[in-house]
Amino acid sequence: VFSIHAAAPCMAGLSVYNMAGQQIINRTINLKKGNNSIQLSFSYLSAGTYYLQLSTENAISRYQFVKQ
Repeated sequence: VFSIHAAAPCMAGLSVYNMAGQQIINRTINLKKGNNSIQLSFSYLSAGTYYLQLSTENAISRYQFVKQ
């Protein structure tokens, strides 16, 4: 589970990439104004480092996480 704050309601693209740059997850999510909790299951991912990318029409944010 991770939290995202949105200044206004919007659609966002959520993608997860492995270290080789391969896209593992790609989905569109609806964000409401304020804090949003997003729950994703990574149980099927192999142990390693990944990047989560969140794209809106105004910004792109990247977050690194480690699956153990």
